[in-house]
Amino acid sequence: MGSAWWQCAACLRTQEEDICELQLNHCNLYDVPPDVFIYERTLEKLYLDANRIKDLPRPLFQCHELRVLSLSDNEITTLPPAIASLINLEHLDLSIKDLPDSIKECKSLRSIDISVNPFDRFPDAITHIVGLRELYINDAYIEYLPANFGRLSALRTLELRENNMMTLPKSMSRLVNLQRLDIGNNDFTELPEVVGDLINLTELWIDGNDIRRVPVNVEQLYRLNHFDCTMNAVHALPMEIRGWRDIAIMNLSSNEMYELPDSMCYLRTIVTLKIDDNQLNALPNDIGQMSSLEELIITKNFLEYLPSSIGLLRKLHCLNADNNYLRALPAEIGSCTALSLLSLRSNNLARVPPELGHLSSLRVLNLVNNCIKFLPVSMLNLSNLKALWLSDNQSQPLVPLQQEFNCEEDMMVLSCFMLPQKPRQDLEREYSVTVFFLLFLSIFLKGLKRVENRVSTP
Repeated sequence: MGSAWWQCAACLRTQEEDICELQLNHCNLYDVPPDVFIYERTLEKLYLDANRIKDLPRPLFQCHELRVLSLSDNEITTLPPAIASLINLEHLDLSIKDLPDSIKECKSLRSIDISVNPFDRFPDAITHIVGLRELYINDAYIEYLPANFGRLSALRTLELRENNMMTLPKSMSRLVNLQRLDIGNNDFTELPEVVGDLINLTELWIDGNDIRRVPVNVEQLYRLNHFDCTMNAVHALPMEIRGWRDIAIMNLSSNEMYELPDSMCYLRTIVTLKIDDNQLNALPNDIGQMSSLEELIITKNFLEYLPSSIGLLRKLHCLNADNNYLRALPAEIGSCTALSLLSLRSNNLARVPPELGHLSSLRVLNLVNNCIKFLPVSMLNLSNLKALWLSDNQSQPLVPLQQEFNCEEDMMVLSCFMLPQKPRQDLEREYSVTVFFLLFLSIFLKGLKRVENRVSTP
Protein backbone atom coordinates (compact mmCIF):
# COMPACT_ATOMS: atom_id res chain seq x y z
CA MET A 1 0.00 0.00 0.00
CA GLY A 2 3.09 2.14 0.74
CA SER A 3 3.33 5.36 -1.26
CA ALA A 4 0.07 5.19 -3.25
CA TRP A 5 -2.24 6.13 -0.39
CA TRP A 6 0.40 8.41 1.13
CA GLN A 7 -0.02 10.90 -1.69
CA CYS A 8 -3.65 11.38 -0.66
CA ALA A 9 -2.57 13.03 2.58
CA ALA A 10 -2.46 16.76 1.96
CA CYS A 11 -0.80 17.60 5.23
CA LEU A 12 2.27 15.37 5.18
CA ARG A 13 4.77 18.05 4.32
CA THR A 14 5.97 18.80 7.83
CA GLN A 15 8.33 16.77 9.98
CA GLU A 16 6.88 13.37 10.76
CA GLU A 17 6.72 13.86 14.51
CA ASP A 18 4.64 17.03 14.05
CA ILE A 19 1.86 15.55 11.93
CA CYS A 20 -1.51 16.22 13.54
CA GLU A 21 -3.89 15.89 10.56
CA LEU A 22 -4.34 13.28 7.83
CA GLN A 23 -6.81 13.67 4.97
CA LEU A 24 -7.33 10.35 3.20
CA ASN A 25 -10.76 10.93 1.66
CA HIS A 26 -11.60 9.25 -1.68
CA CYS A 27 -8.43 7.12 -1.70
CA ASN A 28 -10.10 3.78 -2.48
CA LEU A 29 -8.83 2.37 0.80
CA TYR A 30 -10.01 -1.03 2.05
CA ASP A 31 -8.28 -0.69 5.42
CA VAL A 32 -6.94 2.03 7.64
CA PRO A 33 -3.29 2.29 6.53
CA PRO A 34 -0.94 0.96 9.27
CA ASP A 35 1.41 3.89 8.73
CA VAL A 36 -1.25 6.15 10.25
CA PHE A 37 -0.50 4.76 13.69
CA ILE A 38 3.08 5.99 13.56
CA TYR A 39 1.61 9.32 14.61
CA GLU A 40 -0.62 8.08 17.42
CA ARG A 41 0.93 10.54 19.88
CA THR A 42 0.33 13.66 17.76
CA LEU A 43 -2.57 12.81 15.43
CA GLU A 44 -5.60 15.02 16.18
CA LYS A 45 -7.64 14.89 12.96
CA LEU A 46 -8.19 11.86 10.75
CA TYR A 47 -10.40 12.01 7.64
CA LEU A 48 -11.17 8.69 5.92
CA ASP A 49 -14.48 9.52 4.22
CA ALA A 50 -15.64 7.88 0.99
CA ASN A 51 -13.46 4.78 1.01
CA ARG A 52 -14.24 1.05 1.27
CA ILE A 53 -13.15 0.43 4.82
CA LYS A 54 -15.05 -2.36 6.59
CA ASP A 55 -13.27 -2.70 9.93
CA LEU A 56 -11.54 -0.35 12.34
CA PRO A 57 -8.30 -1.78 13.78
CA ARG A 58 -7.55 -1.67 17.50
CA PRO A 59 -4.46 0.59 17.11
CA LEU A 60 -6.79 3.34 15.88
CA PHE A 61 -8.26 3.61 19.36
CA GLN A 62 -4.81 4.11 20.85
CA CYS A 63 -4.56 7.48 19.11
CA HIS A 64 -5.64 9.18 22.30
CA GLU A 65 -5.08 12.71 20.99
CA LEU A 66 -7.71 12.31 18.25
CA ARG A 67 -10.22 15.16 18.30
CA VAL A 68 -11.79 14.62 14.85
CA LEU A 69 -12.61 11.21 13.37
CA SER A 70 -14.50 11.27 10.06
CA LEU A 71 -15.50 7.92 8.54
CA SER A 72 -18.68 8.60 6.56
CA ASP A 73 -19.49 6.73 3.36
CA ASN A 74 -17.53 3.56 4.09
CA GLU A 75 -18.65 -0.05 4.64
CA ILE A 76 -18.24 -0.14 8.40
CA THR A 77 -21.02 -2.13 10.09
CA THR A 78 -19.99 -1.89 13.75
CA LEU A 79 -18.11 0.56 15.90
CA PRO A 80 -15.90 -1.29 18.43
CA PRO A 81 -16.52 -0.63 22.14
CA ALA A 82 -12.90 0.58 22.24
CA ILE A 83 -14.20 3.93 20.95
CA ALA A 84 -14.52 4.78 24.65
CA SER A 85 -10.73 5.12 24.86
CA LEU A 86 -10.79 8.22 22.63
CA ILE A 87 -11.37 10.51 25.58
CA ASN A 88 -10.44 13.68 23.66
CA LEU A 89 -12.71 13.01 20.67
CA GLU A 90 -14.83 16.07 19.85
CA HIS A 91 -16.21 15.35 16.37
CA LEU A 92 -17.42 11.98 15.06
CA ASP A 93 -18.82 11.46 11.56
CA LEU A 94 -19.62 7.95 10.38
CA SER A 95 -22.08 5.76 8.49
CA ILE A 96 -23.08 2.87 10.72
CA LYS A 97 -26.23 0.99 11.72
CA ASP A 98 -25.76 1.24 15.47
CA LEU A 99 -23.60 2.84 18.13
CA PRO A 100 -22.16 0.91 21.08
CA ASP A 101 -23.16 1.95 24.59
CA SER A 102 -19.52 2.74 25.25
CA ILE A 103 -19.84 5.85 23.06
CA LYS A 104 -21.28 7.59 26.12
CA GLU A 105 -17.81 7.47 27.68
CA CYS A 106 -16.58 9.94 25.04
CA LYS A 107 -17.40 12.85 27.32
CA SER A 108 -15.57 15.38 25.15
CA LEU A 109 -17.78 14.78 22.09
CA ARG A 110 -19.28 18.03 20.82
CA SER A 111 -20.50 16.99 17.35
CA ILE A 112 -21.92 13.71 16.01
CA ASP A 113 -23.04 13.12 12.43
CA ILE A 114 -24.60 9.70 11.82
CA SER A 115 -26.80 10.68 8.86
CA VAL A 116 -27.81 8.29 6.07
CA ASN A 117 -27.96 5.27 8.35
CA PRO A 118 -30.85 2.77 8.60
CA PHE A 119 -31.36 2.95 12.38
CA ASP A 120 -34.11 0.79 13.86
CA ARG A 121 -34.42 3.30 16.67
CA PHE A 122 -32.64 6.33 18.06
CA PRO A 123 -29.29 5.33 19.65
CA ASP A 124 -30.02 5.77 23.37
CA ALA A 125 -26.35 6.13 24.28
CA ILE A 126 -26.32 9.57 22.65
CA THR A 127 -28.56 11.02 25.36
CA HIS A 128 -25.74 10.39 27.87
CA ILE A 129 -23.32 12.69 26.02
CA VAL A 130 -24.64 15.78 27.76
CA GLY A 131 -21.94 18.09 26.42
CA LEU A 132 -23.03 17.50 22.82
CA ARG A 133 -23.57 20.71 20.82
CA GLU A 134 -24.28 19.44 17.31
CA LEU A 135 -26.27 16.36 16.33
CA TYR A 136 -26.99 15.36 12.73
CA ILE A 137 -29.24 12.34 12.12
CA ASN A 138 -30.67 12.98 8.66
CA ASP A 139 -32.18 10.24 6.48
CA ALA A 140 -32.00 7.56 9.17
CA TYR A 141 -35.59 6.15 9.28
CA ILE A 142 -36.09 7.44 12.82
CA GLU A 143 -39.73 7.55 13.97
CA TYR A 144 -39.33 9.23 17.35
CA LEU A 145 -36.86 10.65 19.85
CA PRO A 146 -36.57 9.16 23.36
CA ALA A 147 -38.45 10.84 26.20
CA ASN A 148 -35.17 11.80 27.90
CA PHE A 149 -33.84 13.64 24.85
CA GLY A 150 -34.02 16.87 26.86
CA ARG A 151 -30.87 15.77 28.68
CA LEU A 152 -28.90 17.18 25.73
CA SER A 153 -29.43 20.71 26.99
CA ALA A 154 -26.13 21.95 25.51
CA LEU A 155 -27.28 21.31 21.92
CA ARG A 156 -26.89 24.26 19.54
CA THR A 157 -27.73 22.45 16.27
CA LEU A 158 -30.17 19.57 15.74
CA GLU A 159 -30.82 18.20 12.24
CA LEU A 160 -33.44 15.46 11.78
CA ARG A 161 -34.30 15.82 8.09
CA GLU A 162 -35.79 13.02 6.01
CA ASN A 163 -36.95 10.71 8.76
CA ASN A 164 -40.40 9.35 9.68
CA MET A 165 -41.11 11.53 12.70
CA MET A 166 -44.55 12.81 13.68
CA THR A 167 -43.90 14.18 17.18
CA LEU A 168 -41.17 15.65 19.37
CA PRO A 169 -40.77 14.80 23.08
CA LYS A 170 -41.90 17.41 25.61
CA SER A 171 -38.49 17.20 27.27
CA MET A 172 -37.10 19.16 24.31
CA SER A 173 -38.31 22.28 26.10
CA ARG A 174 -35.05 21.99 28.07
CA LEU A 175 -33.00 22.65 24.92
CA VAL A 176 -32.88 26.37 25.66
CA ASN A 177 -29.50 26.74 23.92
CA LEU A 178 -30.71 25.30 20.61
CA GLN A 179 -30.16 27.73 17.74
CA ARG A 180 -30.84 25.61 14.65
CA LEU A 181 -33.62 23.01 14.34
CA ASP A 182 -34.25 21.17 11.08
CA ILE A 183 -37.16 18.72 10.96
CA GLY A 184 -37.80 19.05 7.22
CA ASN A 185 -39.17 16.15 5.15
CA ASN A 186 -40.77 14.19 7.97
CA ASP A 187 -44.42 13.28 8.70
CA PHE A 188 -45.51 16.14 10.97
CA THR A 189 -49.11 17.33 10.55
CA GLU A 190 -48.70 20.19 12.99
CA LEU A 191 -45.73 22.00 14.44
CA PRO A 192 -45.21 20.58 17.96
CA GLU A 193 -45.87 23.20 20.63
CA VAL A 194 -42.59 22.35 22.32
CA VAL A 195 -40.86 24.20 19.46
CA GLY A 196 -42.27 27.43 20.87
CA ASP A 197 -40.23 26.86 24.04
CA LEU A 198 -36.92 26.92 22.16
CA ILE A 199 -36.47 30.62 22.79
CA ASN A 200 -32.95 30.90 21.36
CA LEU A 201 -33.75 29.43 17.95
CA THR A 202 -32.35 31.46 15.06
CA GLU A 203 -33.15 28.92 12.30
CA LEU A 204 -36.26 26.75 12.00
CA TRP A 205 -36.69 24.41 9.03
CA ILE A 206 -40.02 22.54 8.81
CA ASP A 207 -40.32 22.21 5.02
CA GLY A 208 -41.66 19.12 3.27
CA ASN A 209 -44.12 17.97 5.94
CA ASP A 210 -47.92 18.06 6.03
CA ILE A 211 -48.19 20.76 8.68
CA ARG A 212 -51.58 22.50 8.77
CA ARG A 213 -51.21 24.58 11.91
CA VAL A 214 -48.50 26.70 13.50
CA PRO A 215 -49.07 27.13 17.28
CA VAL A 216 -49.53 30.59 18.76
CA ASN A 217 -46.65 30.16 21.22
CA VAL A 218 -44.18 30.71 18.36
CA GLU A 219 -44.32 34.35 19.50
CA GLN A 220 -41.59 33.42 21.97
CA LEU A 221 -39.13 32.76 19.13
CA TYR A 222 -38.12 36.40 19.09
CA ARG A 223 -34.55 35.61 17.96
CA LEU A 224 -35.67 33.65 14.90
CA ASN A 225 -33.80 34.78 11.81
CA HIS A 226 -34.65 32.12 9.20
CA PHE A 227 -38.02 30.32 8.89
CA ASP A 228 -38.64 27.77 6.12
CA CYS A 229 -42.15 26.32 5.91
CA THR A 230 -42.05 25.33 2.23
CA MET A 231 -44.28 22.51 0.93
CA ASN A 232 -46.74 22.07 3.78
CA ALA A 233 -50.51 22.56 4.09
CA VAL A 234 -50.59 25.67 6.30
CA HIS A 235 -53.80 27.68 5.86
CA ALA A 236 -52.81 30.67 7.99
CA LEU A 237 -50.07 31.97 10.25
CA PRO A 238 -50.95 33.15 13.76
CA MET A 239 -50.95 36.86 14.52
CA GLU A 240 -48.33 36.09 17.15
CA ILE A 241 -45.52 35.98 14.60
CA ARG A 242 -45.20 39.70 15.28
CA GLY A 243 -42.84 38.60 18.05
CA TRP A 244 -40.22 37.57 15.48
CA ARG A 245 -38.33 40.81 15.79
CA ASP A 246 -35.10 39.49 14.16
CA ILE A 247 -36.60 37.55 11.23
CA ALA A 248 -34.74 38.10 7.95
CA ILE A 249 -35.76 35.19 5.70
CA MET A 250 -39.25 33.70 5.56
CA ASN A 251 -40.11 31.01 3.02
CA LEU A 252 -43.80 30.06 2.86
CA SER A 253 -43.82 28.65 -0.68
CA SER A 254 -46.24 25.87 -1.66
CA ASN A 255 -48.79 26.01 1.14
CA GLU A 256 -52.56 26.66 1.19
CA MET A 257 -52.68 30.17 2.63
CA TYR A 258 -55.56 32.41 1.64
CA GLU A 259 -54.31 35.45 3.53
CA LEU A 260 -51.40 36.76 5.52
CA PRO A 261 -51.83 38.15 9.04
CA ASP A 262 -51.71 41.93 9.28
CA SER A 263 -49.13 41.57 12.04
CA MET A 264 -46.64 40.32 9.45
CA CYS A 265 -46.35 43.87 8.15
CA TYR A 266 -44.54 44.90 11.31
CA LEU A 267 -41.64 42.51 10.72
CA ARG A 268 -39.34 45.36 9.79
CA THR A 269 -36.19 43.22 9.71
CA ILE A 270 -37.41 40.83 7.02
CA VAL A 271 -35.25 40.85 3.88
CA THR A 272 -36.62 37.92 1.85
CA LEU A 273 -40.28 36.88 1.73
CA LYS A 274 -41.36 33.98 -0.49
CA ILE A 275 -45.08 33.18 -0.58
CA ASP A 276 -45.38 31.73 -4.07
CA ASP A 277 -47.71 28.84 -4.93
CA ASN A 278 -50.41 29.60 -2.38
CA GLN A 279 -54.07 30.72 -2.55
CA LEU A 280 -53.61 34.41 -1.74
CA ASN A 281 -56.29 36.80 -3.00
CA ALA A 282 -54.60 39.91 -1.63
CA LEU A 283 -51.52 41.13 0.20
CA PRO A 284 -51.84 43.06 3.48
CA ASN A 285 -52.48 46.74 2.83
CA ASP A 286 -49.58 47.74 5.07
CA ILE A 287 -46.96 45.55 3.41
CA GLY A 288 -44.97 48.72 2.81
CA GLN A 289 -44.10 48.71 6.52
CA MET A 290 -41.60 45.92 5.81
CA SER A 291 -38.96 48.56 5.31
CA SER A 292 -36.01 46.13 4.98
CA LEU A 293 -37.61 43.93 2.32
CA GLU A 294 -35.32 43.27 -0.66
CA GLU A 295 -36.87 40.20 -2.30
CA LEU A 296 -40.61 39.51 -2.65
CA ILE A 297 -41.73 36.35 -4.46
CA ILE A 298 -45.53 36.08 -4.88
CA THR A 299 -45.87 33.95 -8.04
CA LYS A 300 -48.71 31.45 -8.56
CA ASN A 301 -51.40 33.05 -6.42
CA PHE A 302 -54.76 34.69 -7.19
CA LEU A 303 -53.77 38.34 -6.74
CA GLU A 304 -55.71 40.92 -8.74
CA TYR A 305 -53.94 43.99 -7.40
CA LEU A 306 -50.95 45.10 -5.34
CA PRO A 307 -51.44 47.48 -2.40
CA SER A 308 -50.30 51.05 -2.96
CA SER A 309 -48.06 50.88 0.12
CA ILE A 310 -45.69 48.72 -1.91
CA GLY A 311 -44.15 52.01 -3.00
CA LEU A 312 -42.65 52.35 0.49
CA LEU A 313 -40.37 49.36 -0.11
CA ARG A 314 -37.35 51.48 -1.03
CA LYS A 315 -34.88 48.57 -0.63
CA LEU A 316 -36.84 46.12 -2.79
CA HIS A 317 -34.65 44.91 -5.66
CA CYS A 318 -36.56 41.80 -6.79
CA LEU A 319 -40.34 41.52 -7.25
CA ASN A 320 -41.69 38.41 -8.94
CA ALA A 321 -45.49 38.32 -9.37
CA ASP A 322 -45.75 35.87 -12.28
CA ASN A 323 -48.87 33.75 -12.79
CA ASN A 324 -51.42 35.85 -10.96
CA TYR A 325 -54.48 37.81 -12.12
CA LEU A 326 -53.14 41.35 -11.78
CA ARG A 327 -55.26 43.84 -13.72
CA ALA A 328 -53.18 46.92 -12.97
CA LEU A 329 -50.12 48.10 -11.10
CA PRO A 330 -50.27 50.90 -8.54
CA ALA A 331 -48.58 54.12 -9.61
CA GLU A 332 -46.64 53.98 -6.34
CA ILE A 333 -44.52 51.14 -7.67
CA GLY A 334 -42.46 53.84 -9.35
CA SER A 335 -41.10 54.71 -5.90
CA CYS A 336 -39.37 51.32 -5.58
CA THR A 337 -36.23 52.85 -7.03
CA ALA A 338 -33.95 49.95 -5.99
CA LEU A 339 -35.88 47.46 -8.17
CA SER A 340 -33.57 45.68 -10.59
CA LEU A 341 -35.86 42.77 -11.49
CA LEU A 342 -39.62 43.11 -12.03
CA SER A 343 -41.37 40.03 -13.37
CA LEU A 344 -45.10 40.22 -14.14
CA ARG A 345 -45.41 37.34 -16.55
CA SER A 346 -48.84 35.73 -17.16
CA ASN A 347 -51.19 38.27 -15.60
CA ASN A 348 -54.11 40.33 -16.95
CA LEU A 349 -52.30 43.66 -17.30
CA ALA A 350 -53.69 45.91 -20.02
CA ARG A 351 -51.12 48.63 -19.37
CA VAL A 352 -48.26 49.60 -17.10
CA PRO A 353 -48.18 52.95 -15.29
CA PRO A 354 -45.91 55.73 -16.60
CA GLU A 355 -44.30 55.82 -13.15
CA LEU A 356 -42.45 52.68 -14.20
CA GLY A 357 -40.05 55.04 -15.91
CA HIS A 358 -38.79 56.15 -12.49
CA LEU A 359 -37.22 52.75 -11.81
CA SER A 360 -33.70 53.88 -12.62
CA SER A 361 -32.09 50.64 -11.35
CA LEU A 362 -34.34 48.31 -13.36
CA ARG A 363 -32.38 45.80 -15.44
CA VAL A 364 -34.97 43.11 -16.24
CA LEU A 365 -38.69 43.61 -16.94
CA ASN A 366 -40.84 40.63 -17.89
CA LEU A 367 -44.32 41.36 -19.27
CA VAL A 368 -44.89 38.18 -21.31
CA ASN A 369 -48.46 36.80 -21.56
CA ASN A 370 -50.44 39.87 -20.59
CA CYS A 371 -52.90 42.06 -22.53
CA ILE A 372 -50.68 45.11 -22.96
CA LYS A 373 -51.43 47.30 -26.00
CA PHE A 374 -48.61 49.81 -25.62
CA LEU A 375 -45.91 50.99 -23.23
CA PRO A 376 -45.52 54.45 -21.68
CA VAL A 377 -42.97 56.81 -23.23
CA SER A 378 -41.40 57.24 -19.80
CA MET A 379 -39.81 53.80 -20.20
CA LEU A 380 -37.23 55.42 -22.44
CA ASN A 381 -35.71 56.70 -19.18
CA LEU A 382 -34.77 53.18 -18.10
CA SER A 383 -31.11 53.54 -19.02
CA ASN A 384 -30.01 50.40 -17.13
CA LEU A 385 -32.60 48.11 -18.71
CA LYS A 386 -30.90 45.04 -20.21
CA ALA A 387 -33.94 42.87 -20.91
CA LEU A 388 -37.55 43.69 -21.79
CA TRP A 389 -39.49 40.49 -22.35
CA LEU A 390 -42.79 40.85 -24.20
CA SER A 391 -43.21 37.46 -25.87
CA ASP A 392 -42.16 33.83 -25.54
CA ASN A 393 -41.07 34.03 -29.16
CA GLN A 394 -38.69 36.90 -28.51
CA SER A 395 -35.18 36.11 -29.77
CA GLN A 396 -33.37 39.07 -28.20
CA PRO A 397 -33.68 40.46 -24.66
CA LEU A 398 -34.31 43.96 -25.99
CA VAL A 399 -36.50 44.93 -28.95
CA PRO A 400 -36.61 48.32 -30.72
CA LEU A 401 -39.42 50.55 -29.45
CA GLN A 402 -41.00 53.29 -31.58
CA GLN A 403 -42.90 56.33 -30.45
CA GLU A 404 -46.31 56.79 -31.98
CA PHE A 405 -49.46 58.75 -31.28
CA ASN A 406 -52.34 56.75 -29.81
CA CYS A 407 -55.65 58.30 -30.81
CA GLU A 408 -57.68 56.43 -28.20
CA GLU A 409 -55.46 57.63 -25.36
CA ASP A 410 -54.70 60.97 -27.02
CA MET A 411 -51.00 60.73 -26.16
CA MET A 412 -47.66 59.47 -27.37
CA VAL A 413 -46.88 55.84 -26.54
CA LEU A 414 -44.23 53.23 -27.24
CA SER A 415 -44.95 50.27 -29.47
CA CYS A 416 -43.22 47.46 -31.35
CA PHE A 417 -44.10 44.48 -33.54
CA MET A 418 -44.93 42.41 -30.42
CA LEU A 419 -47.64 44.81 -29.28
CA PRO A 420 -50.53 44.66 -28.70
CA GLN A 421 -50.28 41.40 -26.80
CA LYS A 422 -52.96 38.76 -27.14
CA PRO A 423 -55.14 38.21 -24.06
CA ARG A 424 -54.27 35.14 -22.03
CA GLN A 425 -57.56 33.40 -22.89
CA ASP A 426 -56.80 33.77 -26.60
CA LEU A 427 -53.39 32.18 -26.09
CA GLU A 428 -54.94 29.37 -24.08
CA ARG A 429 -57.54 28.85 -26.81
CA GLU A 430 -54.83 28.73 -29.48
CA TYR A 431 -52.86 26.28 -27.36
CA SER A 432 -55.92 24.02 -26.96
CA VAL A 433 -56.58 24.10 -30.70
CA THR A 434 -52.94 23.25 -31.40
CA VAL A 435 -52.98 20.35 -28.95
CA PHE A 436 -56.24 19.04 -30.45
CA PHE A 437 -54.83 19.32 -33.98
CA LEU A 438 -51.63 17.46 -33.04
CA LEU A 439 -53.64 14.74 -31.32
CA PHE A 440 -55.90 14.38 -34.36
CA LEU A 441 -52.87 14.30 -36.67
CA SER A 442 -51.22 11.59 -34.55
CA ILE A 443 -54.35 9.40 -34.65
CA PHE A 444 -54.73 9.98 -38.41
CA LEU A 445 -51.12 9.00 -39.14
CA LYS A 446 -51.40 5.86 -37.01
CA GLY A 447 -54.56 4.87 -38.92
CA LEU A 448 -52.89 5.58 -42.24
CA LYS A 449 -49.95 3.39 -41.25
CA ARG A 450 -52.31 0.49 -40.43
CA VAL A 451 -53.97 0.80 -43.86
CA GLU A 452 -50.57 0.81 -45.58
CA ASN A 453 -49.55 -2.30 -43.64
CA ARG A 454 -52.71 -4.14 -44.72
CA VAL A 455 -52.20 -3.16 -48.38
CA SER A 456 -48.57 -4.30 -48.35
CA THR A 457 -49.45 -7.65 -46.72
CA PRO A 458 -49.97 -10.39 -49.43
